[in-house]
Amino acid sequence: MMKLKIEGVDELNRAIKRLGDTYRSEFKMALYDAGEIVRKDALERIPKRTGDAAKTIEMKVGEMRDGTMYAIITAGGGEQYYVTFLEFGTSKMQARPFLRPAIKENRTEIKRIIRGRIQAVIERAGIT
Repeated sequence: MMKLKIEGVDELNRAIKRLGDTYRSEFKMALYDAGEIVRKDALERIPKRTGDAAKTIEMKVGEMRDGTMYAIITAGGGEQYYVTFLEFGTSKMQARPFLRPAIKENRTEIKRIIRGRIQAVIERAGIT
C-alpha cells in the first residue's frame, strides 16, 4: 500500500474559504485568460474561406452548481455545422484540426497562468 501525506491542506482550505468570492473571481479570471489564449490561437489556425467558421469560435467561463469552474471553447453550429467536419474530418474529407492543436500547443502557458493566479491568491491569504 502506498500512502501520500500532504501537509497544509486544511490550512489552505480555511484560507480559501476566508477569501471566498475573491478566490472565485481570481480563478475565473485565470480561466478566462488561459481560454483566451486558446481561442485566439484557434482563430489563427481555423481554415478560412469566407471567415464564417472563425466567427463561431467562442469562449465561456462559468461555474457549475457544485462550484466547479470551467472555461469552454466552442466552434460551429447553425449554418456553420461543418466546423466539426473541419476539426475531425469525415469519411470523404481529411481533418484540418484547429482547436485541438491550439489546446495542445498552449498547454504549458495555460498551466503557468492558472498556477500563477492560484499562487498569488495563496500568498495573499498568508499561506507560505
